[in-house]
Amino acid sequence: MSSELLGSAVSVLDGNLASAWDALRGRSGSFDPALPTVFSTAYGVWSTKDVFGTGGNVIELVSSGASPSTRNFTATELTDGTYASWVSSAPTVKTLYDQVGSLNLAQSFAGVAPLYVSSGNTLQFNKDGFMGNPRTLSSSSDSQVNTDFGGNTVTPHSQVTFAVNVKATTGSQGTGSQIIAGVRDNAPTQAINQRAKYIIQNDATSIVGLRQRDQAYTIFDTFHDSAIGSSFENYIGSMQRNKQAEGSTQTLLDMFVDGTQEIDANTTTLSTECQVFIFELGGSRFETNIFAAFDEALDATSVANLNTEMDAL
Repeated sequence: MSSELLGSAVSVLDGNLASAWDALRGRSGSFDPALPTVFSTAYGVWSTKDVFGTGGNVIELVSSGASPSTRNFTATELTDGTYASWVSSAPTVKTLYDQVGSLNLAQSFAGVAPLYVSSGNTLQFNKDGFMGNPRTLSSSSDSQVNTDFGGNTVTPHSQVTFAVNVKATTGSQGTGSQIIAGVRDNAPTQAINQRAKYIIQNDATSIVGLRQRDQAYTIFDTFHDSAIGSSFENYIGSMQRNKQAEGSTQTLLDMFVDGTQEIDANTTTLSTECQVFIFELGGSRFETNIFAAFDEALDATSVANLNTEMDAL
């Protein structure tokens, strides 16, 4: 076979394999085997870093007095002087783009949008928003999110994992337990009171934990006993119905901090129903520059690999 024919055949095969992979994932975008192993399986990834090396926009910022006042940035532009030459007043985040699909996290009201901190290339969340409201970013309500992340049964799509790097920051804290990251329903109005699956922070002690609130608003919280520190730590939390026996009533909640398991909890109090439609980032006091969501409960090996990938960004 000539080299031209062989090259043509390889190109066709590559295209067919890529299309097949996209169909299996059910998500848009191509797969590159050189990309980070675990991140490449994520349902959504939001970061100020270019996780997949595409060179696309990662964030949209607003700075009053800048020209233009609203501008998109690639990860490179945030750190190569482009951002510094543009910014005027303290910038807020209007959109944090989904680097996997189209579930962008956004905040239309600058008064409760997170701040962008260029010194660390991070997003700052606290409760110093307009009239003391928390700074947050949310995706649009999407029924497919409920299909893939809702419920609490032994079927695979009831399994979830959230990964977020977190460090302490300045500003006001709230009372009770507040959101770091996760997925929620779209009612009632206060996100912390909705049906949800979250990584949360206890405002009084700054310790981090996991929360699930089911369809009947029954709630289960479990916490790691150390507070958020001044340096970044990777929090990777998963929730799943016990897969060992069909019909089990046990829900498992696990969380790893920098690769070490710190929460190994279970409960029988939660029902099999939990509707969720919206990804949420923010609500308590912390800084971050990456949040990822998986519609599966990652095993220990995948968690360890993901922790390494997060450190490498």
